[in-house]
Amino acid sequence: SRRRRLKLQSALEPEVRVRLPDTSELSFFIVQALLRAFGRSEAGAEVGVSVRAEGTHAVLEVSDAAGSVPEQAPDTVAALGLRCAQLGVEFQVRAGVCRFIFARA
Repeated sequence: SRRRRLKLQSALEPEVRVRLPDTSELSFFIVQALLRAFGRSEAGAEVGVSVRAEGTHAVLEVSDAAGSVPEQAPDTVAALGLRCAQLGVEFQVRAGVCRFIFARA
């Protein structure tokens, strides 16, 4: 396998907390969103991660520069959407952006 280097840019707003029954789910969402972005990106591309408060919600967003490239793992995205629905987390995937909207703690 060939190693690819990507640039990771982060914008993390401090003190943003989410309300989830099991906070280990949060790491699962982060890993899945990053894997999606890395899988879609070319070597040297930039992947962005942001966490911010929007009113009563906490938003986690992972973006890549691949734009409207067809989804490489639609079953994984569908399963992720289902898990979010089960936990009451809003999930949006559009082109190069994967967005999770949580209730704030």
